[in-house]
Amino acid sequence: MLQASSYEEMEELASDSIKRRALYNMIKKMGDDPLYMPLYDREAFRKAEREELEEKATKEGLEKGFKQGIERGISQNQEENARRMLKKGYPLEDIAEITGLSLESIHSLVDGKSLDS
Repeated sequence: MLQASSYEEMEELASDSIKRRALYNMIKKMGDDPLYMPLYDREAFRKAEREELEEKATKEGLEKGFKQGIERGISQNQEENARRMLKKGYPLEDIAEITGLSLESIHSLVDGKSLDS
């Protein structure tokens, strides 16, 4: 009976015995408790497992998106600062040192190209 995949299947297996029926009722009562339900109902277990995986994936996705957003914001800020420094006539090497951008990136800015291209 414990190999059954649903309460309906368990109930059917328990129908021909008083002891099995008592066992089924006890399992059903425990299964109605949210704490124990996944242990006795495979579908509920699968659903809980799926929800946990979805929650984990959502959390990981949000963390990844947040990290990418921060990185992009930093990159845009570096580019913006480099452009201001170019307008003020700072030497390219100083701009590279201060902003953390490569000389190649700064040369691209001098040529009027955006760094995200």
